[in-house]
Amino acid sequence: MATDQIADIVLKDKLIEEKEIAPEKPSAPNNEPLPVKLTTPEMEKFCGLYWSDAGNLNRKIYLKEGSLFYWRGEQSESKLIPVSKNELIMEGQPIEVKLIFDFGHKPKTVSILQNGNCTSVLKNYKPVVYTLKDLNKFAGNYYSEELDVVYKVKIEADKLVLFLRDKRIAELKVLVQNLFNLVEWDTNLKFYLDKTHNIAGFKLEQGEIKNIDFIKQ
Repeated sequence: MATDQIADIVLKDKLIEEKEIAPEKPSAPNNEPLPVKLTTPEMEKFCGLYWSDAGNLNRKIYLKEGSLFYWRGEQSESKLIPVSKNELIMEGQPIEVKLIFDFGHKPKTVSILQNGNCTSVLKNYKPVVYTLKDLNKFAGNYYSEELDVVYKVKIEADKLVLFLRDKRIAELKVLVQNLFNLVEWDTNLKFYLDKTHNIAGFKLEQGEIKNIDFIKQ
């Protein structure tokens, strides 16, 4: 199989993360908590961007038309129902998926529980803002010995974009320091530095696929 095909498979191989269940044939648990009415400021406390180092998960909770939503990616979101001032239930799931927030923690955190079992803990973050000068440090060619392929990172319209054999793969969206998400494929690129604090390469991570090393040429 050609190396570009292998590289595409790595990017496209969607793995189930955080064990969330797609909203098919929902059946409510017998002791399902009752919804509570919250004010807009109380609901806004839940909103924000959340990240999990352990699971490489990037999630967003936002308020739209008076309701809270849990965003996983493009065209993948679930409505959230408040059941207390710090707990939400994910609507349309065949099992109970509960989000419990710790607003006293700095930054705030959210624990995701399925039928009472915690599967993920995410913490709130604010995206890093890079200048064009900063982004230029990431641009260049990156070689993977494991895949025997070269990815190229370019700047287009003041944004980083990943290319494979001159084919545009995806835009890189910054999450936290030196960590980017491939928008189209929900895959993370974690850049690392050498001893002189210059970009030395990146690790490609998607779900259970981790630490595919790309060295900057």
